[in-house]
Amino acid sequence: MGEKSKNIGEKGESIVGHFLELIGWKPFQKGVAIDCIYKSKHTKVTHGIDFLYSYVCPLHSDTLENISISSKFSEDPYQISESTDYRGLKSVFKEHFTDLATTIECFKKSPNRQLTNKNFTGVKKSKESGVLFWLNDHPTNINTGIIDYLSNVRIDNKLVFDAIHIIDNKRINEITDALKFVKAENGEDSEITFDYFNTGLNVSFQKRKTNGNILPIQYLSSQILPLRIEKKDGQKMLQLISFESFDLDS
Repeated sequence: MGEKSKNIGEKGESIVGHFLELIGWKPFQKGVAIDCIYKSKHTKVTHGIDFLYSYVCPLHSDTLENISISSKFSEDPYQISESTDYRGLKSVFKEHFTDLATTIECFKKSPNRQLTNKNFTGVKKSKESGVLFWLNDHPTNINTGIIDYLSNVRIDNKLVFDAIHIIDNKRINEITDALKFVKAENGEDSEITFDYFNTGLNVSFQKRKTNGNILPIQYLSSQILPLRIEKKDGQKMLQLISFESFDLDS
């Protein structure tokens, strides 16, 4: 049973690792262990970060994004139930979410964060965020989304984190399929990058990048994915991928 669980976990980490490379989050650190700063509160000695990735944010000037990534993978479908939530979707989600949030809280005080921040120049502050990949490969759940089922979950307001993004089967497939579609549509010789909007917070004209290979963490939960296409003949286009139902009025 232990060996099976290990194999399932490794399969999930492989899927997440390939996705991180697809969206430009590389190189990343894998299997990072940090000491628990709040042992009595968290009832832990150490925290494990499945993947750790840091980059200078193109949407917020002079800001470093430190992202702790948790990979939760199963062969079983999401435990969606309308009648009860005892050990159901919401209960398990709160466990996963709390585990990642407490990890981020201790990462904020860890030598790992200090060392990571020292490796980047030209930044004035850092944000500590998280991404929870909660995936399964059950045939009935290939494109299942769980976000709507979690809309009324109450999160402990004592948890300390800047932001946590949830990636389910539906979301990881939406982004993967969108990037594959754009590549196939425009040809292998086209350069495809993520377009970085002017947010009002990336106001430094000297440092501001308008596009790049790194998907900003803010785009993970966005319903619009902006892509810049540069073809071999010099033609440049902005292509917007919508993850919502699309019609002319909208």
